[in-house]
Amino acid sequence: MPVPAWIETFLLVGVLFVVVAVPVKILWEATRRTRERRQRAAQLADRLREHFSEVRLHRPWLGEDEIHFTHEGFDVTLRIPRPNRIDVAMEAHPSTPAALVVRTRRALRLLPAMHGMQMLERVTTGDPLIDDELELYANPVLAGFLRDRFMDALAAAGDPPAWTESLVVLKRAPGVKRFVLRFAPDRAITLNLKLRTEDLWYRATELEGILHHVRRMNDLLVHYDRPPSRVTGPGESSERTPRPRPGPDRNATPPPRKTPDGA
Repeated sequence: MPVPAWIETFLLVGVLFVVVAVPVKILWEATRRTRERRQRAAQLADRLREHFSEVRLHRPWLGEDEIHFTHEGFDVTLRIPRPNRIDVAMEAHPSTPAALVVRTRRALRLLPAMHGMQMLERVTTGDPLIDDELELYANPVLAGFLRDRFMDALAAAGDPPAWTESLVVLKRAPGVKRFVLRFAPDRAITLNLKLRTEDLWYRATELEGILHHVRRMNDLLVHYDRPPSRVTGPGESSERTPRPRPGPDRNATPPPRKTPDGA
């Protein structure tokens, strides 16, 4: 029994639709998203020019658009891989002597923090403002120093240390759902922001504050093994004056010399 002509026509149209229409639809959606992403990057670059210097928008043939600018004398590169994500790479000179990872705490996390092939140690600060919402990981030496610094600050019961202030600013950044901040020797500082809302797209001032505190943390890490300066009063110097070592008293009477016969 021959196949009716309308069935053959229906099958042919269906095959053509799958072969032609579906790829065209996929290509159209990809180009539309690329146009929206590039338009968003251009608008963000215009806003960054009001707060940063040497802002340049670079559009490679392949990959995400990049925005290059200068912050506090250091080169910064900003990428937009997705509409709800911003990746920042900041130049670090000098770089930190040890690796540190700061990330938002999650209820379920299977992978530990790594630096190359080295597994980093969790740092507990003793401060619920940080430990309840953030995770700090470092190598054992740096982890011990950071733990002691945070404990000393809590024992002093004074103003919060610079570490706590900077971490709280990152934690409370408007529109940020999660973030991962990485410091490593001889590498750029990387900050990955996953956004909940579009606040940072329109508030370049907030982004400037975040980068300032990231740079501040890098400066603290560079000198992490130095003791913190004590709080001084008016007219006092924060540098401790070294005490001179006691030497021999030149005015003292020398002891009498003994003769061979004991006299």
